[in-house]
Amino acid sequence: MAIIYCGSKGLLTAVPRNKIREFETEYIGILGAEYKNTLKDLKAGKLTDEVTGTLERVAKELAGKYKV
Repeated sequence: MAIIYCGSKGLLTAVPRNKIREFETEYIGILGAEYKNTLKDLKAGKLTDEVTGTLERVAKELAGKYKV
């Protein structure tokens, strides 16, 4: 669900297509390790400003690593 959010919000545009799966694995790993409550809320269908803010912030930070 988190990666779908990223794709639908254009947060993956800096990530090369052949690196999307790698990005997804790392992204979910970071969320699971550091933002468990965000994932829990997302799984419960709670798309609050706090949840979306966390998803976007982490995605943008990680996507910077993949810029070419």
